[in-house]
Order: sequence, then C-alpha cells, then structure tokens
Amino acid sequence: MGLEVKSVTETEDCLWSGGVHVTLDCPVEQAWGIFGDFGGLCKWNPSVAVCDIVEGKGNEPRSVRYCSGTLADSWVYERLLERDENKYFLKYQMEENRFRFPDGIQGYVSQAQFHDGEDGKTVVDWTYTVQPVATQTYEQFTNFMTGFYLYNLNILQSAANTAVGYSKPQEPSQNHSPICTTKVARSA
Repeated sequence: MGLEVKSVTETEDCLWSGGVHVTLDCPVEQAWGIFGDFGGLCKWNPSVAVCDIVEGKGNEPRSVRYCSGTLADSWVYERLLERDENKYFLKYQMEENRFRFPDGIQGYVSQAQFHDGEDGKTVVDWTYTVQPVATQTYEQFTNFMTGFYLYNLNILQSAANTAVGYSKPQEPSQNHSPICTTKVARSA
C-alpha cells in the first residue's frame, strides 16, 4: 500500500482538514464494492461491532447509519450526504457521536474518492474537515486521523483481496452478519 499524507491545514473558518492519498493493491471494483456499502462497515471491519441504517434507505443520500465499535463507549451516527456509484465517491458527516474523545467530534465531514489505478490497483483520496477538538492539538488530531484512515484502508485492502467473487448486496445493507443485527433508535 502506497501512502501520501495530504497536507493538513487550518481553514479560514477555523476548521482542521487533512486526509490521505493511498494506493491499495486490489481492484477498484472490489474495494469500492465493499467500502461503498454505507451500512456495511461491520461486514468487513472487525473494529466495528454494529453498523445499522436507522434512517433512510441505506445507500441513498440522507440515510443515517449507527455504528458502535469494539472499544467501550465508542459510537457514532453518520449521515450520507452524497454517493456516486459510477464515480466511486462517498461523502458523509458525523452527527451525534462519542468517537474516541470525551466530547466526541464536532463538525466532521469526510469524503472518499476511489480511482482505478495502474496494474489493477486502487487509488483512494480520503479527506476530512472538522472543528478543533478541545482535548487535542492540531498535530495530535492529524496524527490520529492519519493512523485511523490507514488502519481502515489496510483492512479494506485485505477484505477486497480475500473477497474473491465479492458481490454487492442487492438491497442496501439489510442482510447483516449475526453481530450486526441490533437496530438502535436515535435519541429525540
């Protein structure tokens, strides 16, 4: 897996931004077929214990997924903002969350763009903007997110390479593995 860390900046709106530019050693159709299933994180990522669509229709914009991790008290609601199957593009935002930090993360918007690379490889640009996190310095948060993205992309590469014959679900994220069966209602 090749890696180029995107330059990280503080925007005029006092948002932090960053991301990674990575080449995965797997075909784009395999990688996108897995990553692009908005409600399917727990199908391929062992650090996600539950991933369920709780609003909307799965891969359609405005849908909301609830995910909880294997770490205690780690959960998030994420809203799909844009998804383009033909362009291998996905954009989402975190809403309510307790993601890794005591007060969660505020104002997080992420997008992932997959490209067909040379020799059957996949090029991924995965970027974010976020409000500054009170318990982190700019550099600490950047290092955390870079590691988080790389960890997930390594798992994705492995899943894509072991999923010979992986087929996209006919209906978005309705057939979960046994660990992914719990529906969680959002608080009012």
